[in-house]
Amino acid sequence: MMLRSLSLLLVACGSAGLLLAEEPPPLQLKWRGSLWALGTYTDHETVDGSAFLRPMETGDRQFSLDGFQLGVDVPLGEEWAFKVTLMGGRDGRLLQEFSGETGSLGVPEAMLIWTHGADTLKIGRMWTWMGTESTDLTAATPASHGLMATFPLPFGQVGLDWRHAWSPSWSTAVWLFNGEDRLADNNRGKTLGLGLIYNHEGASDRFMNFMAFSGAEQDRAEPGAEGRKRERISQNGQWVWGAATIAWELEYLRERFPAGAVANAEGETTGRMFGAGLLGRYAWNPTWSGYARAEEVRDDLGFRLNWDPTVASAYGMRSGADLTARAFSLGVERRSGAAFLRLEFRRDWLNREVLDRDGNTFRAVNGLTLCVGASFGQ
Repeated sequence: MMLRSLSLLLVACGSAGLLLAEEPPPLQLKWRGSLWALGTYTDHETVDGSAFLRPMETGDRQFSLDGFQLGVDVPLGEEWAFKVTLMGGRDGRLLQEFSGETGSLGVPEAMLIWTHGADTLKIGRMWTWMGTESTDLTAATPASHGLMATFPLPFGQVGLDWRHAWSPSWSTAVWLFNGEDRLADNNRGKTLGLGLIYNHEGASDRFMNFMAFSGAEQDRAEPGAEGRKRERISQNGQWVWGAATIAWELEYLRERFPAGAVANAEGETTGRMFGAGLLGRYAWNPTWSGYARAEEVRDDLGFRLNWDPTVASAYGMRSGADLTARAFSLGVERRSGAAFLRLEFRRDWLNREVLDRDGNTFRAVNGLTLCVGASFGQ
C-alpha cells in the first residue's frame, strides 16, 4: 500500500512538473525613466513669460520641472515587442498641445515592434527620425531646447516605420503616417517618407541620415485631401572620435497655404523654411565635458517661427516677413553616474525688432540656463 501511494505521489509530482514546464515564462519587463528640471535667466522678459525664441522654456527666472519620462519595453515572443512611454512636465503639456489634446501627460511612444532578420517594423506612435536633438534632455547634450528642435521639426508621428538593413552600413526606411505630431487622423491623405541611412561599419555613433517627406497636412478633410500640403527634406548625422563628438542637421520645409491664410498675400501662397544646426562636444573625462552649438532658421512667411508668441504678434504668417533667427550656445556639463548638471550661456538673435514686456524694442537676448536631471533603467 505504501509502495502504491509512493508511486502515485511520484506520478503526480511528475505530472505537475510537466504542467509547470509547459507554462509560458513570465514577461521580462524592462523599465526606464528620466526627469530633468531647468531654469533660465534672460536680459529681456517677454509678454507671455517664455524665453525669447525658446517657447518650450520659461524665461521668468523660474526653476521648474521641464519634463519626465517613464517607459516600459515588453517582449511578446521571438519577433514581437511592445513599447510605451509617458511624458509629463512642461514638455508633456506641449506634446499634448501639438497633438490637439489637453492635459500635461502625453504618450510620445506606444507601438508594436516586429523584428525579423534584416527588417524592423514599428506600428503606432513614435518619435520622429528628423533632427539629432532628443526631447529627453537626459539623453541630449545641451541644457536648452535648440532652434531646430523647436521650430522646423515635429516631436513625433503615428503610423508605420519600416527599416531594412541591406548591410551593416546601409539601410533604407519607409514611413507612412497620418500627419506630424497628431494622435488622430485629420484628413484623407497620408504623409509618405523615404530614408537612406548610413552607419559607418555598423557603428551606432557614426551615422548619416537622408530623408524626404510629403503629405497632406490641412486641419480638416477637404475634397482630394490636398487642401494644404507639406513637403520636407532632412539630413542629419553624428560622428564620434574618441572624446570628441560632432553632430549636424539640415532641414528644408515647403508648405502650401490657401487664399486668405497669409496676411498681405493674394491667392494661394507657398511658405519656405530652411534650418541648419551644428553641435560639438568634448569630454575631458567621464565627469566633465563641454559643448558648443550654433543654429540658424530662415522662415519667409513666419509660418514656423510664429510658434514663438513674441514673433507671432509682430510677423507671424505674413508675406514678406523674411525672418532669420540665430542662436549660439556654450556650456559645460558635470556627470555623476546617471545624474548630470549643465550650465549654459546662450545668445539668440532675430533679424527684426520685437517688443519685450516693458515695451522696449530688441533683436537679441542673452541668457543663462541651469539644467539638472537623472535617468534610470534596467
